[in-house]
Amino acid sequence: MHGLDNNLRAYFFGPQGDTRWNQKRLAESIPGFEHHELDIRNREGVSELLRRLLLENGFAIRWLTYWTTLLFPLAVLARTLGGSVTGRDFDSAANSLTPRLFRQIMALELSLLRRTSLPIGVALLAAARKSYGGIRSLAKTSLSK
Repeated sequence: MHGLDNNLRAYFFGPQGDTRWNQKRLAESIPGFEHHELDIRNREGVSELLRRLLLENGFAIRWLTYWTTLLFPLAVLARTLGGSVTGRDFDSAANSLTPRLFRQIMALELSLLRRTSLPIGVALLAAARKSYGGIRSLAKTSLSK
């Protein structure tokens, strides 16, 4: 198991926001837990870490792309205009997209993903398969930077 964090909560919220206690708990309770000191806002760094970890652990990468691209502008607005009190992009049903609209947006995005890599998004999506001997790595043919 891998975790990534840079304890930025301690910077913003002081000692009560510190997350190192949880990092220590994970390291002590999960065999093989590995922590990566990385700011999750560093999108390229997170993408490269995920790519490296998949390849190092014998996975052939089929897709490594951004996801929820079409929701990205709404998420930016929610985060920058203070629409998110809890740190989520949409805090309540009153502020949320309707489930039907959300499904339609995600269906459209899935059809786009079948054709191309998406340049931005709220999250990363990786599809990989464990390589066993005869399966050649798709890393060279996977989505380029």
